[in-house]
Amino acid sequence: MIKIQIIGFLGKDVVQKDINGKSVLNFSVAHTYKIKDSATNEYKDQTIWLDCNWWTDRLNIVPYLKKGTQVFVEGIPNARAYTSKENKIESVLTCRVNDIQLLGSKGQDHSSSTQVASSKTNTYFNTQATATSSAPSNTSNDDSETPIDDLPF
Repeated sequence: MIKIQIIGFLGKDVVQKDINGKSVLNFSVAHTYKIKDSATNEYKDQTIWLDCNWWTDRLNIVPYLKKGTQVFVEGIPNARAYTSKENKIESVLTCRVNDIQLLGSKGQDHSSSTQVASSKTNTYFNTQATATSSAPSNTSNDDSETPIDDLPF
């Protein structure tokens, strides 16, 4: 299995489409990092864009997927080739989203966005079915054991 994970900011508002009776959310995520230029010995920003499509019926997240929102996206990568207007063959990296988590917006400081991401609010959306009610519960009265639901991974 090949999986891709990215934390970045949305470049524009999400676009919702209905195809053959199913909803797909299309959006782009940008991740910027510093790279050292060997000629000038200075650091420059390098940005990677990832086009994402999320086939889901959980449309309640649409109002929150606005330009500038920081997200964590996990999914299956796909490289796609196309011919540009200049008749050059170009390629683009895309992602079929499995999971998405809202982390905050560009205007927020990192401490408050971390609290939003780690709180028990409905900011984590998984497209795969999860059976939390069928998970074994920890019935031990010993407080030194960590309940199964509180595992850090």
